[in-house]
Amino acid sequence: MSYIRQAMPADEIPRALTGFVAVLGALVALSPFYLSFSGNVPATANALVCGMALVVLAAVNKDGLHPWAERSTLGLGAWIAVSPWLFQPDVAPWVPGDATAGFAPKVSVHIALGIAVFVVGAFVIARSSPWRLRGNA
Repeated sequence: MSYIRQAMPADEIPRALTGFVAVLGALVALSPFYLSFSGNVPATANALVCGMALVVLAAVNKDGLHPWAERSTLGLGAWIAVSPWLFQPDVAPWVPGDATAGFAPKVSVHIALGIAVFVVGAFVIARSSPWRLRGNA
């Protein structure tokens, strides 16, 4: 009996990352409540819809058979990263006044989650792509 853990097969990596996207989606959906901006109805609705959409996309694409779901994850990641400035214009860094408002936790968390979703989605697409880049082929 061997206690040495085997490396994850290459075809299992996109599936594991899809599960990670589902966790990120749950964090996005719950963020209005743990970051206390549920009073801003458009931002709350945006976070709930985007988070639930990420969870649904991850569930639909758990076998990696739907490339449209992987590409939709990229779009949602980009949207989540820029949406704080669209739904909370008072935190825009170019607005005169409080220069640190653009770095408030409710903004920084959405930017970080959006970038994480985008990067993980891009990595899933790169790993599950039917073509591979080959060196000196």
